[in-house]
Amino acid sequence: MARTPRWKSKGLKHGVWEIEFSSWKYFHDYIRQEMVLTSPNYGYK
Repeated sequence: MARTPRWKSKGLKHGVWEIEFSSWKYFHDYIRQEMVLTSPNYGYK
């Protein structure tokens, strides 16, 4: 049985990139996997 994806990209709308999380507990995972690892100089605050 397939699992629900942790997040899905809803696309760019009015200059804002929308991400839908299946649960808020995956927000940290998204930041770590999609933003920090792809941009080593990125500083999340």
